[in-house]
Amino acid sequence: MPGPAWPWARAQCGRATSCTSSTWARTLTGSRQSGAPSTPSESRTTWRVLQAFRVPSHFHARHAATSRTYLYRLATGCRSPHQLPVFERNRCWALRADCLDVAAMREAAQHLLGTHDFRAFQSAGSLATSPVRTLRRASVSPDPASSPFVLPEESRRLQFWSLEFESQSFLYRQVRRMTSVLVAVGLGALMPAQVKVILESQDPLGRHQSHVAPAHGLFLKAVLYEGFGPASMCPQSPQHRGHR
Repeated sequence: MPGPAWPWARAQCGRATSCTSSTWARTLTGSRQSGAPSTPSESRTTWRVLQAFRVPSHFHARHAATSRTYLYRLATGCRSPHQLPVFERNRCWALRADCLDVAAMREAAQHLLGTHDFRAFQSAGSLATSPVRTLRRASVSPDPASSPFVLPEESRRLQFWSLEFESQSFLYRQVRRMTSVLVAVGLGALMPAQVKVILESQDPLGRHQSHVAPAHGLFLKAVLYEGFGPASMCPQSPQHRGHR
C-alpha cells in the first residue's frame, strides 16, 4: 500500500532523506525565530525523526513518490489581512470578498483534471523537461473544522476554504497559479469555461494565469510511496513555507 509523508508540512521545508543504512525517515525541521536569543545549540537546525522505513539502496525520496497532495487555504469575509486572527496570519490567503461562487470553482476545476500540457500554469525558472502532468484530483470545499484560532464573534464573518490538488508531480508554482485562476472564477472575474481556454492556450503570460497566489496559503499535505508505509495518516498543524 502507498504510504504518506509529512502531512501538512509547508512545501520544500519538510525533508525526506535516504540514509546510508537504506532507511528512509520522515523529518521536520525547526529553526530559531527571528530576533530570539541565539545560543550555540539554537543556531543549529534541529531534526525530529517521526518514523522510519527500510527501503532499497536506490530509493530517492523525491523521484520515488507516486502521489503528492497540496492544500491551499483561503479565507473570505476579511476586509483586511489585519482582521485575521493572529494565529491565522500567514496561514491562508485572506480575500476581501464576503463569499465565493464555489459551484463555479468546482466546475472550473473539472477542466484541469486529467493529463494536459500545463505550461500555461508554469512559472519561469522551472527545470522540468516536460510540461505534461496528470492532475488526479482538484477539489474546493469549506474547511470542515474551520479554524481553532477563530473566536465565536469572528466566526460569524470569516469562512475558511480548502483547495486540494493531487498529482504525481507538479510544475514550478503550478498549484499557486491554478489556485489564482480558480479564485478569479469564484470572484466572478472568469467564467468556468475560460479555464479550459487558458489551459489550452499554453501561454504562461496571459492576463489571469500569470497571477500567482501568495505562498503562505500553500501546504504540502501528503506524499505517497508505493510498497511501504501506513496507508493513511491524519493531518496535523501546518508547518513551514510553500512554493509550489
